[in-house]
Parts: sequence; structure tokens; C-alpha cells
Amino acid sequence: MMKYFGVFLDISDEGKAFVGTVCASAALLLKDQLLYQYTDHTVDHSFRVEEYISKLLQGSNIALSDNEKIILLCAILLHDVGMQTTKYLKDFDAGQPLGPAQIEEIRQRHHRYSGNLIVESVTLELSERYYLGLDGRKDIVDFIANVSMFHRSLDISTLQDSVLGGGTIRACLH
Repeated sequence: MMKYFGVFLDISDEGKAFVGTVCASAALLLKDQLLYQYTDHTVDHSFRVEEYISKLLQGSNIALSDNEKIILLCAILLHDVGMQTTKYLKDFDAGQPLGPAQIEEIRQRHHRYSGNLIVESVTLELSERYYLGLDGRKDIVDFIANVSMFHRSLDISTLQDSVLGGGTIRACLH
């Protein structure tokens, strides 16, 4: 199901399998949009984002490591999962439709909700979390969550590079 464009074509087979699992999980979660009033936020949107980023990277001198590509692909797939939850709304009655203020709250905070859901997908009990396919790579979940959270109106320059498995994961590419 996962499409690989340009610079993402050469990730490891293990990486492709992992991203494929994340893609299948994201596709299931995103298929029935909670906030149907807004732009398409299904996995097709993620594929368009992936294609755009791939084209940008192809036109640059930036070379990503395998882990950086996997993190970026997973973040692309999961960056809008926060648009699919009422979990963080205060005083939400599941028996009632979402009101305009609740819809706007989800839209305005979905990037933070996405980051929270990503981290919770490997830290909470199975019955209390969304399954996002990340269990096999808990070592990169925080990176994926950060990229997902920072996709909207947060200052990415506050993030620091990190070391993972002997390689550097760059927070900002210059």
C-alpha cells in the first residue's frame, strides 16, 4: 500500500516493512474522517505530502540516513492522526455530534494531539491506545512524534539533534 517516491526508494527492506505496517495502520485510522468539513486528511493526503517532500529533497544536497527516512515517512503518514480523535476534548459527550467549538479545537490542536497519540501508541496499555504500528521501533517513536507535532506552527529550531544507533538524527536540515 505504501508508495515510495524519489529519495525514499532506497530505504532498507526492514525499513520498508516497518513503514508498510505504519501505513496500513494510518490508512485504517484516517479512512473515515472525523472532521469531514476540512481538507482530505486520509492517507492519500500523506502520499501527496510524501511526494512533495521527496521532490524538495531531490532538488537539494541533503542526504538522509535510513533512520531519518523512516522517521520522516512515518511522521508524514501519522502527522494528522490528531484530526481523528476526541480523546483530549474536555466535557465531550460521545453520544452527541461535535459542536463548532470542538471541531475548531481539534483542528487547532491536532498537531499536538498527533504527537501525543504517537507516543501513547507505545506507552499505554493496548486497550487505552490507538494502534499505529510503531511497536517494532520504539527507539524512534519520540522522533516521529516530534516531526508530527512540529508540522504546524511550532518552532522546530528548538529541537536538538540526537544520536540513534551510532548515527545522528538531525532535527533541522540546513
